[in-house]
Amino acid sequence: MNSFKKALLPVTNYLLENYILFKILPFKERKKYFDKTGNDDIQLHIKTLDNEGVTIRSNNAIDRSVIKYVFYHQYHLPPVELPADAVILDLGANIGLTIRHFKHLYPQSKVFGFEMDEQNFETCKKNCADLPGVIITNKAVWTNTGTIQYADNADTDAYAITENTQIATKEMPSISLSDILATHSLDKVDYMKMDIEGAEKNILESDDLSWMQKVQAMNIELHEDEFVQKAIDIVSQEGFKCWKDTKHWASIMAVKK
Repeated sequence: MNSFKKALLPVTNYLLENYILFKILPFKERKKYFDKTGNDDIQLHIKTLDNEGVTIRSNNAIDRSVIKYVFYHQYHLPPVELPADAVILDLGANIGLTIRHFKHLYPQSKVFGFEMDEQNFETCKKNCADLPGVIITNKAVWTNTGTIQYADNADTDAYAITENTQIATKEMPSISLSDILATHSLDKVDYMKMDIEGAEKNILESDDLSWMQKVQAMNIELHEDEFVQKAIDIVSQEGFKCWKDTKHWASIMAVKK
């Protein structure tokens, strides 16, 4: 990058952020969006939700990024139109904004959300309160049902399962995809969105992929570039048409053939 472009970068980023905010927030909400001084939750009304309010943490910069990812970029959406009463798995629900958007688009849907981090989950509960047909669970989605350790890194928008004993970790109950389907008596899932910070690799490479037989469409965010083609191959072998997403730099889409 030459010096001229580098000098323009802050201006470009400023203009881009303000354009995105113009698209998703009423003008009067933008002051609240930029106010990071308090410790209380902030309610922001979202144009994409017909000006319904969502909750973010005032001192959490990552929540602000998630608002843009969900309501402007909309990386979480399915590759095909879903039925009005779709059954949706939201794996890696974060603070619940993707669930809110799913319920806005598909009011009659049933959404099962899973979020590993306790603090994210508390905000997720606020954003999903009183939504009909929504069940959220504070567990990690993993290769097996049991207990996992995860790295608590305040500088990221999510939390990764780790076996490294040299870094600070928290303990959390885990659940496998097969057990999710069994627990909720799900014979068919219309759409599964998976954004679980690297655990998708372990799950896709595990011995149990039987859960894919009940899933019709998927959006899986990957966290290793070199794993993209292998993930596409694995999913394709389970009876899906699968491709790298053109909108998100690290996601694959899949639709049952």
